[in-house]
Amino acid sequence: MILTVTLNAAIDKTYWIPGFSLGRTNRVLKQAAEPGGKGVNVAKVLSSLGEEVNVTGFVGGDTGQELQRLLGEFNIGQRWFEIDGETRTCLNIIDEESNRETEILEQGIEVSREEWANFLSGFKTLVSECEMVLISGSLPAGLEHSSYRDLVEVIKAQGKTVGLDTSGLAFKEGLKSNPDFIKPNIAELNEFCGKALKDEDEIIHEAVKLYKSGINHVFVSLGKEGAIGVSGEGVFRAKVPPIIPLNTVGSGDATFAGIGYNLARNGNTEQCLRSGMAAGMANALQQRAGRIDLDDYMVFAASVETQKLAEVRS
Repeated sequence: MILTVTLNAAIDKTYWIPGFSLGRTNRVLKQAAEPGGKGVNVAKVLSSLGEEVNVTGFVGGDTGQELQRLLGEFNIGQRWFEIDGETRTCLNIIDEESNRETEILEQGIEVSREEWANFLSGFKTLVSECEMVLISGSLPAGLEHSSYRDLVEVIKAQGKTVGLDTSGLAFKEGLKSNPDFIKPNIAELNEFCGKALKDEDEIIHEAVKLYKSGINHVFVSLGKEGAIGVSGEGVFRAKVPPIIPLNTVGSGDATFAGIGYNLARNGNTEQCLRSGMAAGMANALQQRAGRIDLDDYMVFAASVETQKLAEVRS
């Protein structure tokens, strides 16, 4: 059983608008609504891979009820905490003529101290029922930047495996509790380092530093260029075949899910890289975030090339 955490859940709406442009009337060709938030996307991918999965976090208002209804179409256990306020709606506009995507993200609900304390109390029980916890996405208003650090500490106190996929100060604070694995993309790693990393050597250098700080597995997503993986097994590089994506939203979440899925089965670093890259690419071939075709996943997993670049010196 894997538990995913989505503190800032959403309904993700997608509009397909040919020739979308600012400052004029744009007509929607087609549209779709999907239960979303990064941890929800992770849960959907895990479920598609055959994993038993629960999702938790905060929901509120009519939008929160609609999110639960939409998620009911999936084989996912829902262990939400209902609070005051309204679950956010996020919009992705796809212009297939220019091959561009535009995301508009609402801030979401605000969590009170009492609601957070209630969540922490119930969260301990949820952790006891699973083997791994995957924490994803942004923090809702009202929570401290250290909130993910608090969750990681709860999980590790119970001896469970935890992965963290977030950004900014929430990422920086969360690292202080040494999650078992992380998956920053290159933009998030640049932000964490406070500089633009110039080349692969600099990326590897920073990933090794994170590993040596106490994080067992560090995976850096490089988008269409693949990924870097660092662990006690060494430094590894994954290269992916070229694809024509239909929708890249959720591909990072799918990558995180693919890595977690393999780690839960004691996969090695190369296997985790192949699984993560395969899930990310399979998501990119779907029009809705957090959905993959299992056949696509299997084909991509076999086509991802991995190479050991170096040992990690102590």
